[in-house]
Amino acid sequence: MKKLIVTIALIAIAKIAAAQNPCYIKYTYDASGNRIKREFICAPVDSTDGSEEHPGGGGSNFRMAQNKAVANFDFNIHPNPTKATFTLEMSSVVENAMITLYNNVGQQLQQFNTSAMQLEIDIATYNAGIYFVCVQTSKEKITKKIVKE
Repeated sequence: MKKLIVTIALIAIAKIAAAQNPCYIKYTYDASGNRIKREFICAPVDSTDGSEEHPGGGGSNFRMAQNKAVANFDFNIHPNPTKATFTLEMSSVVENAMITLYNNVGQQLQQFNTSAMQLEIDIATYNAGIYFVCVQTSKEKITKKIVKE
């Protein structure tokens, strides 16, 4: 019973985060109620790249980008895991890229607008855990995981 209440609370938190933010966490459970998968989905509906539609919380619809849609642009994060700072390197020059750092429940922690191909981000003040870096260009949005030790 306690596990069910915790599960419902986590789903409610994800739905609240999705209503305030175009990102949310999707949990997948097996037949016995064990969580087998957690996905951080961060892509707006206005995607016209042929991506797959996915229903989100808060009455919103989201689309999950397919691999072929992000083939023209990518970014790397290193070192990963990190203890204090990490470097985000973009594969190509992008005008006005919006870089957003989220915690594992979808709360926005930092946001940068840049046209630089390389950016150093300091997360020394945050607790150890999993964070998500989302880079949004005028055409696409890509999210990757960063681990803080």
